[in-house]
Amino acid sequence: APTEKSVVQQARHLWALAAYAERRGRSALVDELAASTLGFIQRAFRDPVDGQYRYLVAREGAVVDPAKALYGQGFAIYGLVGYGHAYRDGEATAAAWGCFDSFDRTRHDDRHGGYDETGDPGWVTFGAAKDTNTHLHLMEALTVLYEVTGDPRVRARLAELVELVTRRLLQPSGFVHPFFERDFTPLGPPRVSYGHDIETAWLVLEAARALGEPLASVRDAVVRMGEAAVRDGFDRERGGFFDEGEPGGPVRSREKVWWAQFEALPGLLWL
Repeated sequence: APTEKSVVQQARHLWALAAYAERRGRSALVDELAASTLGFIQRAFRDPVDGQYRYLVAREGAVVDPAKALYGQGFAIYGLVGYGHAYRDGEATAAAWGCFDSFDRTRHDDRHGGYDETGDPGWVTFGAAKDTNTHLHLMEALTVLYEVTGDPRVRARLAELVELVTRRLLQPSGFVHPFFERDFTPLGPPRVSYGHDIETAWLVLEAARALGEPLASVRDAVVRMGEAAVRDGFDRERGGFFDEGEPGGPVRSREKVWWAQFEALPGLLWL
């Protein structure tokens, strides 16, 4: 509905406002918007029992969908850490760490690695036990959480996610498969999302930088992701990246989704 608010949306706004304040300078307007967005997220989305964040609320904050999808937790952490760092707000950073601590204790797969998404909403996983999009955004969130906290458990999980992305999610033919069984056996037909592969490449490089690892440690993997996406998914006639296609084969969706174009900017720059 037009007036409902999702934690993914609100947390992204929070991150953007905090990033603006940090990089362009503080202003009364940005400070007010950031503080009110943080207040709404903590009041309407956060469950005080476990420190995790519900998915969807009405305009005034009444819960519409209480699902605590891992995808949403990643963005909540990302926004909270951004705010905590820009405004030196220890409570926001502590809330981010508490969210991580909560889902890590209950959802981490100690046998196969990564996080078990069984039971998360179908619009995220489409019935898979694990999916690439959630794991890459958890990697993105833990990158900034580790940079700010230096927490050893966050570091261990971040290093694990980098290894999983480059060794398990990335397939031998150079694309990142979208959905998996619990043991990371690919689920469903091969399909490449060109925007996701370029996004994944630069987020892996960011994670390696935060860990203090030489970028050469992940270079081969990320270059394979990026080169395949550029070779197969870029519109050389009119510019821009198509949506998706068969790995190493034809484009199947020629739609040019807005976020894929924006992810291509940092992705191609990093590569």
